[in-house]
Amino acid sequence: MTNRGPVSIPSSRASSGGPYEVMLGLDRLVTQWMILVTA
Repeated sequence: MTNRGPVSIPSSRASSGGPYEVMLGLDRLVTQWMILVTA
């Protein structure tokens, strides 16, 4: 796994960004999962 993925950015900033960053990271994660499942 490379560290240049869009998911690694919000997840690494979640500790200092607060709940909003966490929600953003989860949203991106779910979106990627949906693409993987439907594709």
